[in-house]
Amino acid sequence: MTKQLKISLITSLLLAFIFSCTNNQKPLADENAVVDKKDDALSMMQNYLCGLWSYDSANILNNEGYFFKPDGTVDFVASEYTGEWKMLRTDSLIISYSFYSEHGEIEYKIKSMTADQMILADADGEYIFRKVPFGMNDQESVITGFHGTLSPEDSREYNFDLPSAKKIRITLRSDNPKMTMRIFDQFKEVTSADVQAWQSIMVRSGKYKVVVSLPKGAGKENEDFDLKVYGN
Repeated sequence: MTKQLKISLITSLLLAFIFSCTNNQKPLADENAVVDKKDDALSMMQNYLCGLWSYDSANILNNEGYFFKPDGTVDFVASEYTGEWKMLRTDSLIISYSFYSEHGEIEYKIKSMTADQMILADADGEYIFRKVPFGMNDQESVITGFHGTLSPEDSREYNFDLPSAKKIRITLRSDNPKMTMRIFDQFKEVTSADVQAWQSIMVRSGKYKVVVSLPKGAGKENEDFDLKVYGN
């Protein structure tokens, strides 16, 4: 074999090796690009998700929904339930929650999501949620307050108005620890038990009601109380 033929053969083998390496690397670059696009889409949807969302029923916002926070926690609207949220994929949302000894998990399929509307689905059907403008002041203020006296087996109603998308805290103070309250919006009760303190986010504006009661056997004398509704 001549020297010129050897050089030509070596050159051909070197070009073939370079071409082979280039072809092998191209799919890897494409694969990385696909992964990056998926990560970007997931990040964008997570940013969209953060905020206050209300269940939309016939174009009417309700006291049903979620307040998703950037730290991965979530508060249930008009409820004492709190939990955590995560999106494993762009089409899956998981909410883990706890309330006293109760623990559970809700899994939704994300049918669509924009900056102001999302459609979630589970085994029971599809649900439209709308994002509600929401912000809190640094300090809470007293919206209203009531004072009164109750005798055992007695109860009393107090009504008050709330603006939309408001975080509220309601406290009942009495020397008798058996005196409790329950809270209602215009349609249903929002407390899940008799309480002396309660806080949550309310989406709907309008009239609300607190019922203060002293059960039978809670004492023989009348008991004074102080009821305060705070907002921020």
